[in-house]
Amino acid sequence: MCGICGVYSPAPEVSRVSGMLTLLAHRGPDNASMATSPDRQVTFGHTRLSLLDPSERGNQPFKNERALLVFNGEIYNFRELQRELKEKGISFSTGTDTEVLFHLLGEYGVDDTVRRLRGMFAFAYYDIRRQELTLARDRLGIKPLFFSQSEGKVVFASELKAILLSGNSYSLRDYDVLRSAFGHLERSRRRTPFSGLEQVEPGSYITFSGNKHLSTRYFRTSTLFDRSLYLTLEGMGEEELDRSFREVLQRSVESMLIADASVGAFVSGGLDSSVIASLIARGERNAALYSLNIAGRYSEIESARVLGRHLGLTLHEYEFLPRYFLRDWVNATYFYEAPIIMNQHAVPFGSIAQVARESGEKAVLTGEGADELLLGYSPHIRARAQAQLLQLLSPFSRILGRARSLAAVSSYKSLPGELDDIYTGGDEREREGEYLAATSFLSNGVDRVMHSWSLRLLDTTLQALLWRNDRMGMMYSVESRFPFLDEEVMRFCVSLPIKHKIAFTKRGFDRRNPGLLGKAILRRSFEAMLPKGHTYLLKKPLPVHGMGDIEVKDKFFLEGFWQGVIQAGSSELEKLIASSSLAIKQRMTAIEVWGRLFVLKQSRADVQELVEKHCQMKV
Repeated sequence: MCGICGVYSPAPEVSRVSGMLTLLAHRGPDNASMATSPDRQVTFGHTRLSLLDPSERGNQPFKNERALLVFNGEIYNFRELQRELKEKGISFSTGTDTEVLFHLLGEYGVDDTVRRLRGMFAFAYYDIRRQELTLARDRLGIKPLFFSQSEGKVVFASELKAILLSGNSYSLRDYDVLRSAFGHLERSRRRTPFSGLEQVEPGSYITFSGNKHLSTRYFRTSTLFDRSLYLTLEGMGEEELDRSFREVLQRSVESMLIADASVGAFVSGGLDSSVIASLIARGERNAALYSLNIAGRYSEIESARVLGRHLGLTLHEYEFLPRYFLRDWVNATYFYEAPIIMNQHAVPFGSIAQVARESGEKAVLTGEGADELLLGYSPHIRARAQAQLLQLLSPFSRILGRARSLAAVSSYKSLPGELDDIYTGGDEREREGEYLAATSFLSNGVDRVMHSWSLRLLDTTLQALLWRNDRMGMMYSVESRFPFLDEEVMRFCVSLPIKHKIAFTKRGFDRRNPGLLGKAILRRSFEAMLPKGHTYLLKKPLPVHGMGDIEVKDKFFLEGFWQGVIQAGSSELEKLIASSSLAIKQRMTAIEVWGRLFVLKQSRADVQELVEKHCQMKV
């Protein structure tokens, strides 16, 4: 995990790249370097968090007479790819996956290379002969990459702040400020709230040549649904299916433990992260566990303690008290780079990352992705029961509104097009046809809809979780790795028949969804490896005392971000705030904190002072 940045321009901008490196220092504290191409068309910068071959030989940028490369991420199949290159006579001077990527790009070109990679990555590659810059991003967008292009100049970086705070001014898109109130900025695949500043879309790469650019999408989430694999899995008995699932997930965990530095695991006490921890222990790896203790009624720390004792792994805890939210909110927003609305648990997440770093970790494995792949969220489980009932009553389905009940868990299906554009920026609607086409061979209409949900969740809800883990982990230079998001695991889970994701059961452990077993294959497959009863823990979010517990004085907004956006006088602003509901006011506060940092460019210390003066926790 690292930070990358650079400028592609007719004139070198070394000073700007140097400034961006300073803003990305937290992503790579082990080294910071720059390089300019011989033709002086590009300057690349890199901050390094060394997880493979920590020697100086592994420092970036990588360069030769033909190309320059800066790379952020991990390529889990790099040893296999390295053997292939050695058979072609290519020699290596480091033990890094970066060098493997560099030679792959030189040997096969960008398109063939990205299709060969298994892992998470964002990279910039400059072909000196062609004078072409390519920016590429992994299939799901686990690694971030932002860019702007204007007047023949391209500026790129791993984080928004490195571009925003190092040079040019970018105008705000007002609609995107409105979307941020719904958490859209946290889950967007390509948009930012600034005109002319975008993300490289997951599963794509962009090639720039002078004033021209060409975007190529090399991966579509819908291709994860594999008809042949679905039919194979459908024909398996439970025992064989569960064994296959354990083997696939074990391979993923083992590949992500490869490092020349310590690798631990974040555990919440819930099922998904507990499974990952159990597979680490099964591989006889003595990794440490890290868990947040959200003080009060939200705490799940006892489940994490039981897990640690059962697996014989050391558990490190951090107790997050309600008052810490206001203490950490501003600093967390600065690193989060979006109003913290959808994932308020990002605020304490930074604290456990700090504990991991202070304990010597540079990387951790986490359980993100299981709920999206296996439909573990309560609304989807409940919809499965509703759909089953409506099938039984199919002669009356039109009267009962079958289609409407299924659409209820979609994020936009019941929205008019105009509202969809405001709420999601249209990002979801354009991919819906791909999901439905991928599942069209299924004869059961309910199954088609439910399989499309997994694909949609990978493109939406998961994006916000990946954003959280990257920003808040790298706040303290800790890389998150995601075994459930290995491509082999994803294909298995997406193609798994619905009955193995959401099963009917006589066990009444979930009062919210009686008679239903969410993430059934995960619970069945790992019951013998986890503490007794652990596989039947209820799915819970990571709730914190956050915005819902904050009281905000109206004066907090005066002469601030919102006042500038709506161009209102002080009295008009006070009337607007006074007429807003508490929930709207709290969201406005989150956006105000972000706006002061990234639009008004106020210091964290000044914004923190305002928060302490005008906000207080009710608990």
